[in-house]
Amino acid sequence: MRTFIAFTGLLSAALLSLPSLADTAAPKEAPPTSTPPVVFHALPSGHVPGAPPDKARPPAVGAGSKAEGIWTHRMPGSPGAMLFASQAAADESGLFKARVSAPAPAAEDLACVTVESFGREEDPGEPWHPGDRQAAISDPSGSNQPRVQATHAERLTTTPDGKATLAWTDAWVDGITAGAKLIAKGSVPLVQVATGPQNSAVYGAREDGWVHFVVRASQPALDGPMAEMARAIGSQIEARWPSRMRESSSNCGFVRVSLPAGPSAKTTATLGMAIVLPPLREASSDPSDGFAAMRAMRSVRRRPLQIFVSSSQSSSDPEPVVSVAFGWGGPDSSI
Repeated sequence: MRTFIAFTGLLSAALLSLPSLADTAAPKEAPPTSTPPVVFHALPSGHVPGAPPDKARPPAVGAGSKAEGIWTHRMPGSPGAMLFASQAAADESGLFKARVSAPAPAAEDLACVTVESFGREEDPGEPWHPGDRQAAISDPSGSNQPRVQATHAERLTTTPDGKATLAWTDAWVDGITAGAKLIAKGSVPLVQVATGPQNSAVYGAREDGWVHFVVRASQPALDGPMAEMARAIGSQIEARWPSRMRESSSNCGFVRVSLPAGPSAKTTATLGMAIVLPPLREASSDPSDGFAAMRAMRSVRRRPLQIFVSSSQSSSDPEPVVSVAFGWGGPDSSI
């Protein structure tokens, strides 16, 4: 069996030279680490659904109807619905709660929501495509889209022992009343298969015909405003499927990529995110230095990271061969 995890890329950072910084250098960034090679049959098994059949679509869903796991709100001032996969995501949108500004997503609030696609052909039985922190069903009146549309929400929870759970909820949402009706809900057990810089991680699961990779954004060891800034930057993840001419982006702090797995399968995906690195030098502890925090902020760096995942199986392979690889996508730069 040919199973492997490869880690590539230049792992040395080009240090920026900024004036008026303290003399204490920050620790060097650590190279990516990994768990043992991925073995397909050893991955936990779970089901990620696809969009439900059109024949199951109800004509309408009453106002006030709810589906646990999906938060819906009427569009302010017009028909339409906004969708969220958590109350925190709804609050931080600023659309439905009076607040001066919305905070960055909390590290533990990793939730995504998406709406079914129209005008794009999906493979039969293909799992839902990646989502975002929020989604919208615009006013369907006079359009060629149905009033009630299928929606899908995912929530990722992780544990220190390298395990995770992807809970999902499917519901019908009415674009006029913002009412929601549950279709189904479930969860997928995951196991960590690779670890990257700043505790970024890749988790895996399998099901008949598919392998599911869940990539979690980095968790930088920063405090205060720098931590919020790092989460906001790092939560954006882009995914591309070169062989399928498809791409997607998500600001959920994680993204799921499902690849076909089975005889003759040979698919890959590339995911990109920004890793926020610690300051080059620690800020001065002199209380009279009013610009110390600003200089420390200027010395925080970001560096593009790429993650490659693949699934293939040749005639000589007894089961799918899955792999994960990390690589820097370019040099570091200041924020």
